[in-house]
Amino acid sequence: MYSNYFSMLECGARYGCNGESKEIIARYVCDGLNEARTCETMRDTKRNHMRVVNTLMNALCDDCVDVKWRKECYMFLRKLKPLMYEMLCEDEYDALVSEIQTYYVYFLAPHGIRR
Repeated sequence: MYSNYFSMLECGARYGCNGESKEIIARYVCDGLNEARTCETMRDTKRNHMRVVNTLMNALCDDCVDVKWRKECYMFLRKLKPLMYEMLCEDEYDALVSEIQTYYVYFLAPHGIRR
């Protein structure tokens, strides 16, 4: 399953432990996608992909995390949209994209963060 290293990356991506290094988010997403490739069932693959997406969404919504870090999480969520489109049914995809957009408007737009 998941290693301690991946769990540490997840915490780093979720809480912005090193706010100056966006590489943590990139590494977390990359390792999460690689972990999903090794799954034996489609259900496990989807679960791993959604774990990455949900972690980034949680960071995006956390007012205790630096705004720049949350913007980076949002940018990675936008990059993952094609994957989500392929993985989810149309209704699930539309709901998830709508939720991400709502979070953007509520948590980032007041800070003057533009897409």
